Amino acid sequence: MLEIVRYLVNALVKDKENSSVELHENLILITVSKDDMGSVIGRNGRVAKAIRTIARGILPSGGVRYTIDILNQEEREELEKNGGLSSYKGGSKSFQEDADDSEE
Repeated sequence: MLEIVRYLVNALVKDKENSSVELHENLILITVSKDDMGSVIGRNGRVAKAIRTIARGILPSGGVRYTIDILNQEEREELEKNGGLSSYKGGSKSFQEDADDSEE
């Protein structure tokens, strides 16, 4: 699943060297440059929702819940400066959705 999300993000961004897709427990963290945020989120979040839908579609039903967050480089650097991912709970500026559709 992570490889597919990574493939989708790399297809959308211009600055591939400053983009990453990482898995931390149940969090898929997408980091892109500030200029690429619009490409990954899309108008009204449509691209981000499509990434979530694809991720949900390739997971086995009844599987683990994943949260997908999208950060720009500055937000990621600030996060690492303030305690790293162990203290990260998701942010108001990030797109956060569950990859499991059991609540829908």
